[in-house]
Amino acid sequence: MDIMHSKKLCCSLLKIVCSSEIIEFYFPKDECCDMSGAIEIAEYINPKVKLIVTISGDKIDTCYKKNKKTWSAHCLRRTKWISK
Repeated sequence: MDIMHSKKLCCSLLKIVCSSEIIEFYFPKDECCDMSGAIEIAEYINPKVKLIVTISGDKIDTCYKKNKKTWSAHCLRRTKWISK
């Protein structure tokens, strides 16, 4: 799998997976991203996004959840992520 560096995310990125209200960012193991960059990219891809999940290796790093107009971060490190 190709790895690209994202200036907005401030890290390396493997892929992005989109569904109706969820955006998943996949990073190499031990990588993490900038929250504001993840939100900006996710809202650009899908203005109606409500949940952003960042996965480092095969584990969730952080979930960002939108409540009306504000975003909150929920750290879930070491939780295995199984994409649908």
